[in-house]
Amino acid sequence: MESSTGKRGLIDTDILLDAPKGNERSKHLLYQQQTRGAIQISVITAMELIRGCRNAGELRSLLDFMDTFSVLPIGPVASQKAYQWPVSYSLSHGLQIPDALIAGTAVEYGLTLFTGNTCHFRMIPEVIVEQPY
Repeated sequence: MESSTGKRGLIDTDILLDAPKGNERSKHLLYQQQTRGAIQISVITAMELIRGCRNAGELRSLLDFMDTFSVLPIGPVASQKAYQWPVSYSLSHGLQIPDALIAGTAVEYGLTLFTGNTCHFRMIPEVIVEQPY
């Protein structure tokens, strides 16, 4: 597996959830991405993180954590891909709508998708997926 140290990528939700829990590998990846310009996430990832907040304090902490992130919108390419892929992969692989939209965002912006959940994406040949740890 090629090292993620030389690539800019789209960070999936699971990696962002690991960092505040003290996962050093997640923090290192986020640091590497920040030094390359910005930590890039899909707007879907941002919404998943916000939805996971249980109170106003958690929401404030999350927004502080994400303050320097680049939240990429879902554009026409991502929308079209996310519309097409479930036909091929929802029954056979259980592709979920948020994952289709996150994968579409990676394709639209030409980014490697960094995730711990490669099984959610590996069936889609257009998506470059890397499990960084």
